[in-house]
Amino acid sequence: QGNAGADLFNANCAGCHGNAGEGGVGPTLANNQGLDDANHVALQIIGGGGDMPPFGDQLTDQQIADIATYIRANWGNAFGPVTVEEVAAQRAALAAAPAAPPPPP
Repeated sequence: QGNAGADLFNANCAGCHGNAGEGGVGPTLANNQGLDDANHVALQIIGGGGDMPPFGDQLTDQQIADIATYIRANWGNAFGPVTVEEVAAQRAALAAAPAAPPPPP
């Protein structure tokens, strides 16, 4: 794996989350206890949410696992790795979820 997570983060995420996870347009990732939930992290990268665009159509499960593992292990975070299998499960769950109903008129 090497620096795959760092390289992918810098190419895809740092513009909004900062080079050191300090935040900016996107939320701060440094010292972020919300990153303890590996499934949530993977789902956020795959499907986006809030102001974050989805990256599931641009990145493979391995690339998403590398990014998620990188952000969960740096900048004061000490959470475990995210596996390709966990990412694949979140991708499948998102694909199986019913679309949100349109807002009422």
